[in-house]
Amino acid sequence: MNKVEYKAELGQVFTKGAIADYMISLLETPKTGKVLDPCFGGGAFVEAFIQAGYNNITGYEIDCEWCSRGEEMYPDILFAKDGEIYNFDGLKTVVIGGAYSVDKWHRLHRRYKWWHDEQPSPSIREYVESQLEKADWTVDIVLSHTSPVEYEPVEVFLSGIDPRTVDKSTELWLQQIKERLTYKKWFCGHFHTEKVDKNVEFLFDNYRVLK
Repeated sequence: MNKVEYKAELGQVFTKGAIADYMISLLETPKTGKVLDPCFGGGAFVEAFIQAGYNNITGYEIDCEWCSRGEEMYPDILFAKDGEIYNFDGLKTVVIGGAYSVDKWHRLHRRYKWWHDEQPSPSIREYVESQLEKADWTVDIVLSHTSPVEYEPVEVFLSGIDPRTVDKSTELWLQQIKERLTYKKWFCGHFHTEKVDKNVEFLFDNYRVLK
């Protein structure tokens, strides 16, 4: 598989450094704020933030190739791991990755890669819940790939896919988490949309400074 096919498989679009620099220059947030880049990739935005004077940055990436490169290039940046609870400037933040790929069969048919462990395994779920138990089921921020099932943005579901064929076990599990958890804000992605529903926010082309 060539690089173009690999990027398409993961839905990767790499922002040019000059564009990242310009976007960061438009920010009015304080340089002391906490920055989250939910799709680290080649590090264009992280590099732009560093050059602009920000130094409290967290990156998250599902492509293991970029994760390992990122850790080598930016050893002072935290690459969040599933189930861990981090303290970001006093904000207790839990990270929960994974989701079902609705294009799974398309990927397999075209011999693209597909990760059989793309959804949280029983051991990861157990670890997440044990961590939350230690935290008395109270955090400030949740960062998850997909959302609790009640918040799924059905208006952006792909029309060519029968929803009855979609495995929602992760969303249902997150729903159970949500019903037990006390939190202030929940951030997620997965559905390629921007939306705010109560205290749950979907991000796609955007980011937030945690504060």
